[in-house]
Amino acid sequence: MDTQLALTLVNTVRVIRRTRGRVRDVLRSPEGLRDWLDQVHERWPMFPTDAVPADTATADRLVEVRQALRALFAHAVAPDPPSAPDAHELPDLDVALATVNQVLREAEVTPHLVWPGDGEPDLHWSVPVDLDERSRAIASLTWVATRFLAGPAREQLRACPAPLCVLYFVKEHHRQQWCSSACGNRARVSRYYYGRRESDTVEEPVS
Repeated sequence: MDTQLALTLVNTVRVIRRTRGRVRDVLRSPEGLRDWLDQVHERWPMFPTDAVPADTATADRLVEVRQALRALFAHAVAPDPPSAPDAHELPDLDVALATVNQVLREAEVTPHLVWPGDGEPDLHWSVPVDLDERSRAIASLTWVATRFLAGPAREQLRACPAPLCVLYFVKEHHRQQWCSSACGNRARVSRYYYGRRESDTVEEPVS
């Protein structure tokens, strides 16, 4: 859950390919924010995101946290390049860490160990019952993302290098280079196209 939910939040920055690469922020429109919150609740019902208002306050705070996490993801993939379209807009490492830790501190997120008799130990979390739904959801999402960053899956984190892709992904096997087969196909087509253009512009030697 940690990996998929962390990626779901960080990858709310998208590229609209028909507009030649313009970046779209899913969280910045009320409809997009509402759809995203509902999708999170549908996939992970333990998150009370269906009760979170899709308003400006939610968008502003969630975007602030998302950008801090994208900065931490960019740091995690270094020295490889980060996702490029918003790399110049991200906070530096110290600011990103401060933002994430402030969310957890203000919400009083409390980890506790759960260890079923026939299963593996795991860290769960709790927040005060009187916390408002917005703060509860954002703190819970932040906690899961920080668990991913502090866990072993972080070592396989990559920024997709395909043209017009802004997504981060976790490598599932050693030969995986892109976040999806569609991005792999697009990258190969792009290499072929630009390779042909370069060969077509080579001047013939003068005899």
